Amino acid sequence: MNSPVIINILKYAFSILLLSAAGLFCFVGLLILVFNRLSQYLTPFFLLLCLLLAYVMILIWNRSWLIKKHKYFLLPILLLTLFIGGHAAYDIYDSSIPTVKDEIDLNAYAPFKNDSLLARLDRPASLQIANDLPSIDCATALYPIGAAFVEATYPRNSYPPDDPHSLVRSSTTPPAYERLIDHSVDVVLAAAPSEKQKQAAHENGVRLILTPIGKEGFVFFVNINNPIESLSIEQIQGIYSGKITNWKEVGGKDESIRPFQRPEGSGSQSALLRLMGDQPLLEARTMNVVGSMGDIITKTADYKNYQNAIGFSFRFYATQMVKNKEIKLLKINGIYPDEPTIRDNTYPISAYFYAVTTERSYDNPHMKTFIDWILSEEGQQLVERTGYTPVE
Repeated sequence: MNSPVIINILKYAFSILLLSAAGLFCFVGLLILVFNRLSQYLTPFFLLLCLLLAYVMILIWNRSWLIKKHKYFLLPILLLTLFIGGHAAYDIYDSSIPTVKDEIDLNAYAPFKNDSLLARLDRPASLQIANDLPSIDCATALYPIGAAFVEATYPRNSYPPDDPHSLVRSSTTPPAYERLIDHSVDVVLAAAPSEKQKQAAHENGVRLILTPIGKEGFVFFVNINNPIESLSIEQIQGIYSGKITNWKEVGGKDESIRPFQRPEGSGSQSALLRLMGDQPLLEARTMNVVGSMGDIITKTADYKNYQNAIGFSFRFYATQMVKNKEIKLLKINGIYPDEPTIRDNTYPISAYFYAVTTERSYDNPHMKTFIDWILSEEGQQLVERTGYTPVE
């Protein structure tokens, strides 16, 4: 067998081997990109692979032509390599920065569990409901109170907060109001309804009855590394209306402010709207709207947001249920939010929370008795022992 034939056979064999290796490399690269959430680099990655394959194949079969045209291959190969490598390395580094996770397990507050975190009375409650139990839905932050009421007055049973068939659950504020309006639940423990929720009730011919059962502070917080300690109500309004956009305008560093918000209809977002009064609320970018109260704390505590983030919640949730050490509550008008300042109304953003019912709720024979008991000394003692401020 002459030499040219042997060389061609070797070229074919090497080409097949190269294509097989490229296929394996392509598959492994695909897995790495996908599982590292770098799928945005798939197109430039495969383009780079095709250029490399073309370069090597031409090198095998027509080296003399490639020597003249090599710059047309090497320049795009170099640019693609720098683009993919640089951006992928930054993304991997960025995702490796530790963030604070706030996973609230409401089952830790479920009633009738020996290890439950619920507040309890020193003796059996004066009210014991044996049958026709009122169905309850709670805002996330108020589930510990609702569950404490249930353990004190309901028969011993399982009432999981996340079970759609549970008699006592926490489906968050917007779904809870929806269920109350369509008469799927007897009573909701939540902050005051938003204008949209009031409108929905009106359109369905439902009158919402709000009974104050406790009081709580509406709080704003920043990352612990933010030097800001206090803001005025006017400054908060300025930030959330978009009039104040840099921390230096309120005595902080020269950093843009990233004001997080909650979805419309959530209890804390409704509280923000009430605080804004007649001032229009800044339309938040999608990335600045977070789904849960735990998420808004996580985002503000996130190391990557330490210079500019601000969020809001209710004091008990932020300090007792989450206990996140990477955020700090801000003073408002120079007053720090704690139980004494909320009780004596010196903290300027205190608000009642409610047992919200409808006229249909009182078809349940125990509904009025249950509400009256919540307002009694025993019920208010549970409100206080949970960590909220009782009604006066």
